[in-house]
Amino acid sequence: MATGRHTTGRRPGESCTRAAILDAARAAFAEAGYDRATIRGIAAAAEVDPALVLHYFGSKEGLFEAALELPIRPSDIFARG
Repeated sequence: MATGRHTTGRRPGESCTRAAILDAARAAFAEAGYDRATIRGIAAAAEVDPALVLHYFGSKEGLFEAALELPIRPSDIFARG
């Protein structure tokens, strides 16, 4: 019986969780921008717990960097100043 609520723990079968989070993050950052996109909103769109987003990416900044797929980390550039 589906209740529409998110369950905790690993998803059954092959894990596509990281990819689902990145897809949701790209959509959220494109639509709302970095400042207005939230970890909770991205997690809800990916149908995962917000803690899982932080488990994979460490922070909102880490998630943003991964979503951009840049060959370097922006924080490395700005830290050099």
